[in-house]
Amino acid sequence: MLEISVEALRNPRIRSFILQAQTKIAARLFGRLESAALRSGIDREELIARAATLSALGQGLALQTALQAAPVSERTCAVFKRTAKAVLEGR
Repeated sequence: MLEISVEALRNPRIRSFILQAQTKIAARLFGRLESAALRSGIDREELIARAATLSALGQGLALQTALQAAPVSERTCAVFKRTAKAVLEGR
């Protein structure tokens, strides 16, 4: 993952591919969150910001896991879930 990210910084074709993939993932995440968020009174811009934050958290966790060459601990998973919930709820 780190090598792909670095290559994307150097190579516009790889960067384009990565950005397209991220856009698709973000759209799916956004679609899942949108109806619940709108019922809760969260506006679209706030929802986009929260989805971007969750995406960054997930990418960071994946990168750390790859660098450590070890599975994510149960405690880290629990913290990630609590943090994701807090981001979604706006806390």
